[in-house]
Amino acid sequence: MPSGMTEQARAVWPEVVAMLKANDVLFKTDGLAIAALCSNLVLFWQADRAVQELGSVREELDEGTGVSTLRMNPSVRVHSDAEKKLRACWRLFGLDPSSRPGVQVSDPAEGNPHSALDSVLRAKSAKDEIIN
Repeated sequence: MPSGMTEQARAVWPEVVAMLKANDVLFKTDGLAIAALCSNLVLFWQADRAVQELGSVREELDEGTGVSTLRMNPSVRVHSDAEKKLRACWRLFGLDPSSRPGVQVSDPAEGNPHSALDSVLRAKSAKDEIIN
């Protein structure tokens, strides 16, 4: 576990590592990427709680004019940004349905395996000879 992680991120680390291990995408060299995943997961949950407690908009009174305006809760933006970063992390580790086929897990005993996408891209068809 990389140093500098928050207490909350360290708390979710074992769960995230177990999930990655179960999907055979856990490598010792991925520590910083896993730390980013944990940190963004915590940030997402914190922002989600703040939106639930305070709502997505809040009323602010302009003391100069006496006019009330509705403003977006800043936690909505934090929630959205954390979700985007989480989705990027999920894609890196093949944790979402669309990225699973593209994740290549190499086993040194098997030689040089390819992802499903690599297999499709390298496949030859009869049409290839006509075009090329």
